[in-house]
Amino acid sequence: MIFINIVPDQLLTCGGSDELCGSASLLSIQNYGTIEHGALCKAISEKISKDLGIPDRRLVIEFRDVKETEVGRHGTTLKELWAAEK
Repeated sequence: MIFINIVPDQLLTCGGSDELCGSASLLSIQNYGTIEHGALCKAISEKISKDLGIPDRRLVIEFRDVKETEVGRHGTTLKELWAAEK
């Protein structure tokens, strides 16, 4: 599951330039590794470039690994939700 939040009209610079740029933060809940992060980075960069016109060289993506106990939904944690689905 991926959520995207776009906040337009922000004052951002990248490499000292105020050309169109962006940043993204991705929570990795299932402990994706380097290979998965690389594939996700490529897919996200291509989508952002195509839809928003931000070149991949002007987009920074941060990956943060979190535990399923640190993310909630439907009034509980993802760990509890996933356990109930089994």
